[in-house]
Amino acid sequence: MLCGLLMCQEGEEVLKDSNPLLSAYEAYELLQRSASLVLRVSRQHHCIRLLQLVKKLAAEVEREAAHPPPDPVNGSEAVVLAEQATMLLRWRRPHVVLCGDESGKYLFDPRMLLFEYTTTFVLRPPQVTVSPTDNVV
Repeated sequence: MLCGLLMCQEGEEVLKDSNPLLSAYEAYELLQRSASLVLRVSRQHHCIRLLQLVKKLAAEVEREAAHPPPDPVNGSEAVVLAEQATMLLRWRRPHVVLCGDESGKYLFDPRMLLFEYTTTFVLRPPQVTVSPTDNVV
């Protein structure tokens, strides 16, 4: 339910209507914390994918050390895996931006984050127009 509320513009209002005991601040805070949790889970998922890739790369480097490919650049699975790992390490979410102040906090649109997480698509900068929202983590 909370993810659905994060996806709609009227999430706070719907949450307050469904639970009249919540104050406006409590509804806002609940959605903020939910968005923060989704961001953390998404980051952990990204780290797990990177760790799996690095383990696969390490095994492939060992295999290729024992049995070198005929063409070490174009025929090497280790090179392909290293390039993929580099891309994951350098990848920045275009819909998560650092605040302009000294707080070290981030602004993001939870709808885009949820879309990425639920579909496993990775949004590229041309697909995202970053417009700062109220969501600060």
